[in-house]
Amino acid sequence: MIVVDTSVWVDLFIPKNKVRSDLAEKAFEVIEEKGIEIYAPKLFVIEFISMMKRLAGNMIPTNVFDKINLLDEAVIFETAKDVALKAHPRAADAYFIATAKITNSILITNDRVMANNAKNYGIEAYHLIEEFDNAVERLKKIS
Repeated sequence: MIVVDTSVWVDLFIPKNKVRSDLAEKAFEVIEEKGIEIYAPKLFVIEFISMMKRLAGNMIPTNVFDKINLLDEAVIFETAKDVALKAHPRAADAYFIATAKITNSILITNDRVMANNAKNYGIEAYHLIEEFDNAVERLKKIS
């Protein structure tokens, strides 16, 4: 199982930076090929829509939400609070890290700070931009 941060999803749909877009696309190819279940906090929906509206206007691919198992805040809250106390991430990041903890998932992000905070909390996390090869190798091992 995997938690994919909003930063990776946005890079997939908005080719603002070709390198980041290519890495996101290749990672999602492996995720789809392996049939890996994707999880995210429900907060993802708001964050994704907000980022897409800001960066791409009206282009919001809502079919993305069909591919993700969304966890309600009620399920995540206490763990997110623990993440905040122990790792001190940004508030939204605490929800993604907590989701990874609850679902026993690895976390993929294009946010270095989030990856480091997740690792500090004991989550297997990969900063896709800097750890692409390791991330893909790990994804290929998920059954």
